[in-house]
Parts: sequence; C-alpha cells; structure tokens
Amino acid sequence: MAELLCIGGLVWDTIATARQAIVSGTSNPVTASHSAGGVARNVAVLAARAGLLTELVSLIGQDAEGEALLRDLAADHIQTRLITPHRSLPTANYAALLNPDGSLHVAWADMDVLEAMDEAFFAPLMVALSATPLWFVDANLTSTALNYLATRRPTGTLLAADAVSVVKASRLKLAIPALDLLFCNGDEARLLADRPTTTDPLLLACALRNRGCRAVIVTDGARGVALADADTELQIPAHPLPGPIVDETGAGDSLVAGTLAGLVRGLPLPDAVANGLRLAAETLTHVGV
Repeated sequence: MAELLCIGGLVWDTIATARQAIVSGTSNPVTASHSAGGVARNVAVLAARAGLLTELVSLIGQDAEGEALLRDLAADHIQTRLITPHRSLPTANYAALLNPDGSLHVAWADMDVLEAMDEAFFAPLMVALSATPLWFVDANLTSTALNYLATRRPTGTLLAADAVSVVKASRLKLAIPALDLLFCNGDEARLLADRPTTTDPLLLACALRNRGCRAVIVTDGARGVALADADTELQIPAHPLPGPIVDETGAGDSLVAGTLAGLVRGLPLPDAVANGLRLAAETLTHVGV
C-alpha cells in the first residue's frame, strides 16, 4: 500500500532555446530538450526519492509521450496502476521557446486531458484511493474534481493541496474548508484569501486558516515560509543552500514533498516544513527534478 497518493498533473515538457535572436514568421534554429513534469508528478517523484511509497493518479494519452512518462515514473518506483490512457485526448504537454539569454519568448500548454479527470473518472477509483491515508492534489484538476475528492475522502484521510499558479489557484476556493494542508505562494494566497493588498505572508496564511483550512504554508522566496495552523503562527527561515543556485525548477514541489515525507514519518508540522525547506535547498543546486 502506498504511503502517499498524488493526484493531478503529469506533463510532457519541451523546452527549446534559440541559438540566435528569434525571427518571427520563419524557422529558427534551437537546442531542444524534453522532460517529465507536472506538480503531482514532481511531488510523487521527490517523495519517492525521500523514501516514501508513492502512487500517482493521472490521465495520459495513447501516445509516445505518455509511454515515456510511464517509463520515467517506473525508474523512480512510482506506482502507476491508476494512470489510465484517455481514448482520444493527447498526453498533457507544455512547450516553451526561450530567447538565447534564457528569457521566455513564448510558451503554450495543452492540458485538456487533465481536465478530463472528472467525477466520472474518479468515482470508480474511490475504493482504491481510500487505501492510502495521505492524499496530495494539485490545482491542475478542475474545481469540480477538487471538490469531489475533498467531500468524498474517507474519514481520517489527510488532504494536502498545491495552488499551482495564480491562474489555477481559484479552483481551490470552494475546497479550502476541507483541506488539511495548503501550499501556495504570496500571489496565490492573496487571490484565495481575497486580500489583494496584503503582503505579509504570515497574515495571508492566517487568513486562509481562518477560512477553514487546518494548516497553511505560504512561501516567501529566499526568506522561507509562513506557517499557520490551530497551534502555530510563525515564519520558518529557508534552509542554507549547500551550493550555488543552478535551477529554480522544482523547489516548490520539493518543499511539498519534503513536508509530506516528514508528516508520514511522524514529525510535528513545523519540523516537517523544515524538512521540506531542506529538500528545496538541495533541489536548487542541480538541474531539474
């Protein structure tokens, strides 16, 4: 039986960096790379590397990208029995074209398959899902799917969520009172708390806790995180970096994975968050997840 069930994004990422200034309306030479992504996928992989038995629930297409993602998960010993191919939609994919200096020129995302994870998708899986005592969901799921899972999880199952982005965070609004733990950054917290002018991350964490979420973690970049729950309101500083920053990709997902791993191992929440910050610091010093 898995110790952690991750539900949500499983994405094929393509990043192309132009070798010279981009010229519109014609072909441009690039250096391209492909990798696995998605918040739920990243958290599952990082938690597995931290020693948890982890399972991922998602939808893929019947295509080469989906097969590659399954191979990637198998390499990290992620359970994939609940990942199913959609009959017509392709695997979720994200593509970005970068300028030679690494800045974003344009990006696009086709995530329709993730939004097909609806009530009809989850209903037959609920017995299988109920075997795992800790669920993590991301806001790549629709608000309907998030509410369905939040209201139908078994008694005693802990539910953690990540807001993913400002664009998608609002999908969690109705589910907030049912969440045991919410991860978000300042911009996402301002949207969810309806506090557009509040800049203090601890005030934002408290505002979301007061809306019914049992515990809230608001990230604050290099300053660490703010944590609010029934017993605690505190700032937890970032963990010292073990080396220079190489890639910021996945640091937030590492915070989530390390925190959840700490909770599974029985750590009090502040200590579990500190474990997440340590893993995030390690992730910053190498490329990718």
